Amino acid sequence: MGWSFIENTTRRDVIEMLIKDESNQSYRWKTLKYCTRGNVLWTITERTHGDGDEVIRFIGCHLLQRSVETRYGRKVVSWGYKSMEESVHPYYYSCPLSYLNEVPTECEEWREKVRLYHHRYRIGDRLALVNCKVGHLVVTSLKPLVGKAHDGARYRVPRDRVVQVN
Repeated sequence: MGWSFIENTTRRDVIEMLIKDESNQSYRWKTLKYCTRGNVLWTITERTHGDGDEVIRFIGCHLLQRSVETRYGRKVVSWGYKSMEESVHPYYYSCPLSYLNEVPTECEEWREKVRLYHHRYRIGDRLALVNCKVGHLVVTSLKPLVGKAHDGARYRVPRDRVVQVN
């Protein structure tokens, strides 16, 4: 799916739109919890079938992005969003850990990466990394998370690249 942009909006406008309760002839959607981590809006949404006999809760991941265009000599600022659910394994892992306890599991692999993202690292931990020039680092600093490679070089560690902690 692509991005949806709304002209002359603020980030807050887009968030309000994404968390508001909605309904149609078949379903009702209610946002039970939400928070932002950078430009990612995390939600717990409850979808109820019109007659109330089927209730489903799911974790939503809504990416937020700002766009500035020049039209007719004027700047037009817009904010857009791209929405996903846990079941599609969004490649973002900053979801609050408490959300995992409140919603049935749709993608265990994604949840493991969320837990790893929130792992409390310690100096001396050996990290295995994916999609990085260096495959393993030893943690030398926590804020920011920095590791030292076998050749002595130091690298800042993106938490979403950590696949294992020893």
